[in-house]
Amino acid sequence: MRATRNAIAVGFVTVVMAFGLYYAIRFVADAASTEGEYRLFAIFPDASGLVEKSRIEIAGIPVGRIDSIRLHEYKVEVDPTADAGMGAQEIRVGARVDFIINGDVAIYENGRALRSASGLLGNQFVVIAPGDMRFDRLTDGEEIKNVGDAGLLGNLDEITADISEVTRNMRNVFGTSEGERSMGEVLANLRDISASMKELLKKNAESVHRAMKNIDGITADARPNIREILEDIRKITAEVRVFIETSSGKAGTMVSTADETVKDIREAVTKLDRTLDNLAEVTDGLKRGEGTAGRLLKDEKLIDDVEEVVDGAGEFVKGLTDLKTIVGLSGEFNFYDNSMKTALQLRLQPREDKYYLIEAIYDPRGATSYMEKTIESTNPNEPAQYREVIRMRKDALLFSFMFARRLRFATFRFGIKESSGGLGLDFHLLRDRIEFTTDLYRFGEDVYPRLKELVAIEFLKHLYVIGGVNDVLNDNRDYFIGMMLRFNDEDLKTMLPFAPSP
Repeated sequence: MRATRNAIAVGFVTVVMAFGLYYAIRFVADAASTEGEYRLFAIFPDASGLVEKSRIEIAGIPVGRIDSIRLHEYKVEVDPTADAGMGAQEIRVGARVDFIINGDVAIYENGRALRSASGLLGNQFVVIAPGDMRFDRLTDGEEIKNVGDAGLLGNLDEITADISEVTRNMRNVFGTSEGERSMGEVLANLRDISASMKELLKKNAESVHRAMKNIDGITADARPNIREILEDIRKITAEVRVFIETSSGKAGTMVSTADETVKDIREAVTKLDRTLDNLAEVTDGLKRGEGTAGRLLKDEKLIDDVEEVVDGAGEFVKGLTDLKTIVGLSGEFNFYDNSMKTALQLRLQPREDKYYLIEAIYDPRGATSYMEKTIESTNPNEPAQYREVIRMRKDALLFSFMFARRLRFATFRFGIKESSGGLGLDFHLLRDRIEFTTDLYRFGEDVYPRLKELVAIEFLKHLYVIGGVNDVLNDNRDYFIGMMLRFNDEDLKTMLPFAPSP
């Protein structure tokens, strides 16, 4: 009776504490909701290059991440000149990108979400222009309606549009029968012009010949006057000499300046020749594969090794980005044993259907040992000699390391369970809000191995009420009830690459 009353009292206290913790967490969650994270989404015609967990930036500073990307149908206005008529709409398929934004970042209705790229590998991410605070601020679940591309991506779209426009105009000009006829007329006109020029030169050949004869005649007539012409040239040069002597100071300055200018030009040409020679040597060295740059350009094996390293780094970063680190903390109160069992869990989950479980458990009855005594008795009512086996149980810190694989609604586990070999099976219901767990371990310690049955119900996000039966198959079975906290710690994931190696 006393044990039953203690169990009822403990159960009542546990229920009261659960409700108190529920309302306390709800109060804290409501108070922190304005300073936590909130969700927005945008619909892109094309989300190529974007992946989940990609960063979101404002002015080059990360302010959030991409949560999910999925197909989404949306309506657009059709060109009024199209067959659909004025005001018609067309349904298209785009990409809905959901964002998780830091709570202290404000984005307004006229804000823009731009797909951008940077870096040597062209990594793509989302840049947000927050907009004008004169507009209403977007709240959780609302849409950023203005989308586009930024930087190189936007320029490529404009260049592609210009090329399309040029090819369309050329097709309109030369792709029709009228354009073909116009081009034929232009070629015919060019042919006629060349024939006309040929005919003109042929007709005026005689006139050109006659003009050359006239020039010869003029020079023959002027030959007797050449002496006089030379005398006039001599007088002109004398007058020029007098002028130069009179202006010798200015002329000297001009000549000096001209010499300096020519000297500077000569030095510049010399430097240019030297630079061109150096450039030629560098390009020849690159061509022969000399130096680091030359090896990078000519050594195909080195290029393949670099590509393998880059691919390996990409796979490592992707695996680290996809990794989930789920932390769990649980406490179980055993009614008959009147003790509290606590456990700290860490799930390393690289995929949705596989994870590695690491546990540290403090169990008041975790370590069991046996001592055998041989007793000799002189009591005539007892055997002269008999053996006595003493079973001792004490608290201990135990460890688990198990590999888990999930198949639809069931998860199979095996490995080390509480410092002994063990197996486990979990069933998940109602989108994992209810879990039925079975663990079988401690083989050979008692008549039967230890069988533990547990039920966990999520009554608040990340918070579970747990209960069940421990050591079902043996006589010292016990019932327990408790609570469990489980959440995904993103910060812990970023610390794993820097953990010390053994």
